[in-house]
Amino acid sequence: MEAAVVTSFLSHDTDRSTRSLDARADDTDARDFVYQPTIALLPGTLDRRPLAPKILDQGQEGACVGFALAAVINISLARQDEVRPARRRSATGGAGSLASARMLYEMARRYDEWKGEGYSGTSPRGAMKAWHHVGAASEAAWPLDSREREWTPERADDARSRPLGAYYRVLDSDPLHVQAAVLEADAVLVSLWVHSGWRHDQLLAPARGAVTIKRIDSRPGGRSLHAVAIVGYTPDGLIVQNSWGRRWGTGGFALLAYDDWFANRQDAWIARPGPRTNDSQGRARIFLAGFAGEAGAPSRVDTSAEGLDIPAGALPFFINTGDQGGLDGTHRLKTRIEELPGMAAKVREQQTVDGHRHVMLYAHGGLDAETEGVRIASRIFTACRASGQTAYFFVWETGTFESVLGLLRSRDDAAGPEAVGFSIPEILGAIKKGAANIGRAVQKAIGAASAGAIRPIWKEMTGRAEGASASRGGARLFTGELLKAMRDDDRGVPYVLHLVGHSAGAIYLSFLWDHLLRTELTDPVIAGTGVTLGSIHLMAPALSVADAEARFMAGGALPVARKNFRVYMLGDEKEQTDNIGVYPSSLLTYVADHLQARKGRVPILGIGSDFRKRYRNSGGPWPVPASPGTERHGQFDDEGHEIDTIIEEIAAGKYV
Repeated sequence: MEAAVVTSFLSHDTDRSTRSLDARADDTDARDFVYQPTIALLPGTLDRRPLAPKILDQGQEGACVGFALAAVINISLARQDEVRPARRRSATGGAGSLASARMLYEMARRYDEWKGEGYSGTSPRGAMKAWHHVGAASEAAWPLDSREREWTPERADDARSRPLGAYYRVLDSDPLHVQAAVLEADAVLVSLWVHSGWRHDQLLAPARGAVTIKRIDSRPGGRSLHAVAIVGYTPDGLIVQNSWGRRWGTGGFALLAYDDWFANRQDAWIARPGPRTNDSQGRARIFLAGFAGEAGAPSRVDTSAEGLDIPAGALPFFINTGDQGGLDGTHRLKTRIEELPGMAAKVREQQTVDGHRHVMLYAHGGLDAETEGVRIASRIFTACRASGQTAYFFVWETGTFESVLGLLRSRDDAAGPEAVGFSIPEILGAIKKGAANIGRAVQKAIGAASAGAIRPIWKEMTGRAEGASASRGGARLFTGELLKAMRDDDRGVPYVLHLVGHSAGAIYLSFLWDHLLRTELTDPVIAGTGVTLGSIHLMAPALSVADAEARFMAGGALPVARKNFRVYMLGDEKEQTDNIGVYPSSLLTYVADHLQARKGRVPILGIGSDFRKRYRNSGGPWPVPASPGTERHGQFDDEGHEIDTIIEEIAAGKYV
């Protein structure tokens, strides 16, 4: 369920008439690392305020998450003595050492759970992910009042020198866990629902005790989400560091009662900066599996791919299509229409193999979100380049399909880091074991009951695939430029095009052939010399038999020689055992049984039994596929499986 978006304003009598409260709620994710307190004795009172080098002021902007995380980071930097003790209570602090609240907020909106950046506010999870992937820039590199909001290479270099170290989500329902987190990490990033008792003119006078600071008046009806740092505690409550300037509370701090916290808490995180890590050239770099924290490659002008681990020189070969199939400029991998000619021109740089220039167009499956699609494409790109081929990749946004069906993945699909005690694969395994125990009939009934909600999302995904090849679709626009670049090459070496798709990627490519390539490559009036279609490879295609025939056999013949149209699929037994948790068979079987149509089963080209039933073992217009050694739906494009065989065979000239 999408988290609620809350935007409101809280008036008070400090130097700002209104405060925008735009923190966003995020649901607990089983992949989170959960903080486990040690057995150490906790002091009765703990006050980390002396470590805070600067009280920030977000003004009227809804950027509280970035400011709160900056406060947490700055306290850790003070602990590392990167901020000198004499400056810890200064009004200005040291901009060269302090973390940039502006950068943390702007980057959090790129990594949070919501599409695009055309909104105010973000979530603590988004901020933590941003720090995890790209680091934390200094205030000097990205000042609070900077009008320049671009993620420049200079800012990226600066941010990589302050990587995220250990980080955990805190069990906010237990105040003892929050107290222990303050003891261990000095500050806790939290979001909570605030009320009128937070107004400066409504704060209560300090109570007697070791810590004398103003108190937030506990009141019911918290309606707006806000992010702050917790920097201590007393027997009476938690010490909050706000981002409303030094005039709020007592020098920017106030005491939040435990019952107020318990009633209004949303989430809590702790983190420590990690030590700088350099590459072999001595440059700061963030080493992450699947991410590198790099800014956009300079070879692709005005295009960014923040946080995506893309091989050097590969960025111009990735085309991102999103909503309705148009070019997507809202995610980390951005593709703009003005870049397409330059991207297509890269095809002329490849070497000649067996007297030809082989070019692959690849579309990944529908369960792959942007990050996973880029990971798959990056590996295939490297393998193709090593074999002398050029490969372009359609990294298409499949909407909410990959999220809704996240629990319906094949069992080989990993789902992130382990939580404390249990990993996602273990949880899914438990679901599948439980489903097996209740029997296939009941399991099928559960899957059928879920189909009503999932079917519209499947239809939306196929609509995006078709939209990519419509008149303004991203795949059509790019492929048109690619054909032009190949035809304009006057060196006399012919180009051979190969279409390769996995799962729903076959649907994507079927529309591209039907809406564009058939005319461009077969119409004698339009088709130019020097470009031919060599082969089509569909791995476990989620394409229906009827649609495959309608799109690839219009006119009664295949687009390529029969031996060059390859369909790869699981064997019957593997198709039945590759279950998806709430259904006793594979993802393709679920698509055939329930997602293609509301009533009645729709035969799917990638299911062996459907294939044989339609063509009675003759193969019909298609070559009879041999059951591969692949055991699960998600393995076809993995290293050592069908995709590697396809790359090798293309390089060997098998499909010329």
